[in-house]
Amino acid sequence: YITVDTVEEILYVLLKHFSKKSYWELKNDHELAKKIYKEILPLVQSLISTLFKLVQTTPSISNVLFDVCEEYGLLPKDALIFSTCVENNINYLITFDKDFKNLKNTKITIISDYQELSLQ
Repeated sequence: YITVDTVEEILYVLLKHFSKKSYWELKNDHELAKKIYKEILPLVQSLISTLFKLVQTTPSISNVLFDVCEEYGLLPKDALIFSTCVENNINYLITFDKDFKNLKNTKITIISDYQELSLQ
């Protein structure tokens, strides 16, 4: 599974990586952004449509989001990703974000290392 928020993060990281520009430079150089998108979007779209099912947020997710923020102290974007897993009964979350590492006693298994993938 993948969320629209995660797709947004992937696009942003790739845009920054390939442009070698800061956020403000990219924000003000639409032509550069369009050039890079033209190169990366076909690959990203293909990978996402082949490997993942897109999961949407629901109106009721805000209640879960507030609980997750309060209980775990995650920043809002991370809390939204985690809440989406909870709301959709997703049992595994693959992430390199160290903020998720401290989540204990949850029904969601956090996988943060490629070696953990083979154990699941």
